[in-house]
Amino acid sequence: MLNNSFKKLISFSLRIIGKNKFYSWTIVFTFAVGIGACTVAYSLFESILQAPLPFDEAENIVLIKSIKDENEGSISLSDMLAIKERVSGFEDIAAYWPGVQYNVSGEAGKLPEEVATTLCTSNLFQVLGVPMQLGGMWPTAYDESVSYGTVISHSLWQRRYDQDPNKVGGNMNLDTNGQYGMYGVLPEDFKFPFDAELFRSMIIGQAQLTNRNYRNVIGVARLSAGTSIEQAQEALDELSITLQTEFKNSNEGLTYELSPITEMYLGKISPYLMMIAVAVACVFLLVCVNVGSLLLSIAHQRSKEIAIRRLVGGRFSTIVSQYLAQNLLLAFAGGALGILLSYWSITGIEQTISSELPFWVSLKLNANALGLAILLTLIAGLLTALVPAVKSARISSHFLISPTTRSLGFNQRIKDILVAVQMALGTCLVIVASVIIQDLIELQNEELGFDKEQVSVFEVAVPFDKYKFDFDAVNAFYKSSLESFSRMPGVQSVAVTDNLPLAHEEEITAKSSISLEGQVRDDMFLNPKVIQQKVSHDYHSTMGIQLISGRLFNEADLKEAQPVCIISEDLARRLWPGEPALGQRLKIGTPENNNKLMTVVGVSNNVKHSGIESQTAYDLYVPMPQTVAYDAFFVMKTSISNPSGLDNAVATMMESIDPDQSVFGFTNMDQVVSKRLWKQRISGSIFSVFGVIAFMIALVGIYAVVNHSVSTQLKQLSVRRVLGASGKQITFLMVRKVFFLALLGAIAGLLITAGLRGPMSQVILDVSLTEHLNSVWYLVAFIIIALLAGVVPVRRMLKVNPANILRSE
Repeated sequence: MLNNSFKKLISFSLRIIGKNKFYSWTIVFTFAVGIGACTVAYSLFESILQAPLPFDEAENIVLIKSIKDENEGSISLSDMLAIKERVSGFEDIAAYWPGVQYNVSGEAGKLPEEVATTLCTSNLFQVLGVPMQLGGMWPTAYDESVSYGTVISHSLWQRRYDQDPNKVGGNMNLDTNGQYGMYGVLPEDFKFPFDAELFRSMIIGQAQLTNRNYRNVIGVARLSAGTSIEQAQEALDELSITLQTEFKNSNEGLTYELSPITEMYLGKISPYLMMIAVAVACVFLLVCVNVGSLLLSIAHQRSKEIAIRRLVGGRFSTIVSQYLAQNLLLAFAGGALGILLSYWSITGIEQTISSELPFWVSLKLNANALGLAILLTLIAGLLTALVPAVKSARISSHFLISPTTRSLGFNQRIKDILVAVQMALGTCLVIVASVIIQDLIELQNEELGFDKEQVSVFEVAVPFDKYKFDFDAVNAFYKSSLESFSRMPGVQSVAVTDNLPLAHEEEITAKSSISLEGQVRDDMFLNPKVIQQKVSHDYHSTMGIQLISGRLFNEADLKEAQPVCIISEDLARRLWPGEPALGQRLKIGTPENNNKLMTVVGVSNNVKHSGIESQTAYDLYVPMPQTVAYDAFFVMKTSISNPSGLDNAVATMMESIDPDQSVFGFTNMDQVVSKRLWKQRISGSIFSVFGVIAFMIALVGIYAVVNHSVSTQLKQLSVRRVLGASGKQITFLMVRKVFFLALLGAIAGLLITAGLRGPMSQVILDVSLTEHLNSVWYLVAFIIIALLAGVVPVRRMLKVNPANILRSE
């Protein structure tokens, strides 16, 4: 019996849906985009924020960085030891420094290859809570002696050594030196930091232990049991004050900051995801309002039918259950389509930014996201059916005798509120989406200080053991390589630098102390830290870094010539305010060291090194022949629009220059810049979709609600006509009312958007919403649609004899 009643309920609901195909398909589509958007957002949350890091108790692992002059940076080993000895909140502290390269060779039948290497102390993986898959760590004594211990990644062990366990415990050949002991193999798929495949003992020297200005490591610590990151930070703050007093020359103004290890990979992504969450909530609410208004329209069309059923004894519960069944069918159809849309969306997002995501993050539509989609479908179906179901069920049999608007139960105030709410939500969403998309466009077009178009990049690491301290031989290699690469077809110019803009995160970008001619030691600590870059003479022209004054480097700036340098505009202004920088002299390090004073021969424009959103750095360029760099980037300005095959040509050319030298990391500056924008690209792409969805849903919803609202007032308007009101007066009356409601909703949306100024300031460069006036046309579109929805039924009514309308009512 119960089964038969259920079948009748479903059959009746399907018939009602079939009679209103336009409304039904609109409701299904609206449900689909709303539930799909929520599912995508939740999948991003869970995949990025909830995915467990490949560390034991990762929530207790923190990074230790230094802060000076509001700039983040590395710490000195002496300071790290002081923290380890004087702060009780840490179980253990390790040090590491990434960005080193080694040439691995010596395996029969395999060409040499460069691998990214990180120098570290022997307790690093104990602090991280990562056990070795095979073997163990090198002896602790190796950290402070000239002994080379290594552990390698599983991928390197598989690729170079065919997973031979007998290789562990033996030696490996790095930079043609076969005395590097291989002590262990890391677990499969483990990466820290970023893409390092080789870890080597740090070999801490006495100078590093005594010179606190030599800040060249990043600290990673494990908090003691029961110690929070806030408690550890308080202890660090106290220690920094003590060290500033004890070591004024090196530590004045220097503080330390702890950050969860998650931020190393994700940065401050939480504000982006929170903005997405707010947008999802608005979209879901907009969906519910839209569907509810459409169901009110259907309910109005069935008013007489409901009244007759009530007259012949139809029960309240039966009518409500039919509405709920009808709407749940529509909701689950929309939910199924929404899940399919979310799967396609997540797949598209992952394909777009998969190479830029942290290694443990995999964007996917998982069981929890599917469960959320089903739950949202149920909630949306029940919520949106509730008002029309109750309103329709309350229609009494008196409707057949006196069919007034009041007896229909469709309170005009509710309809007015629906119009205003849809306007407010639609306005808020499209403006926020427009601002974030505009901000992403501005970031992509941000003035970086160099030309990223058609500039290809690759890296080399010159083997130290092959060249030892023969600086002339290293520079001869670079000179020969530059000459050879410059002759390649399509290459307009080529240059070398040891510090490529945006290639490293800010905390691992090496910065150097400088002293000016005639400056005493105490005064030099007032100078800013600089990013020293060793470059070939064509570097500025190849990268499109503009010269402001003076000259660029040339082939006469050799080792035996007068030491020279080029500095950035901001550095010149900071060091010699109001004075010309050309001809001034400075050196790397303290006044008493043996480094030669360099003459400033040029001032170039500022360049962004650490991040697109960060401030420009203080740049100091030194000609390559007057110094040396073992790891370097080659940059090529080409006339080739798509240099996809250039990497093979470069590798072939390098083999002819030096068969033992490999090249790696082939990319272009466009990709380097794009990789730094993955968080903005996620939010930008999602808000693009949300903006379109909100715009479409708001347009449909506003039109449906206004049209229905005006249609239910046709009898009243006809009475006005009978009493002598002209067509223009009636039209103006409705236009004025609709315009007022639309304007009220738009103002509410603007106020809500203005209230989001604080949260938005964390994710966009410019939160001055008034500067994004391109959003105004969205409001104009909403208001025009609302006015059309109000005018169309009125104009149609004016063509009909009012007596016929009153008679039909």
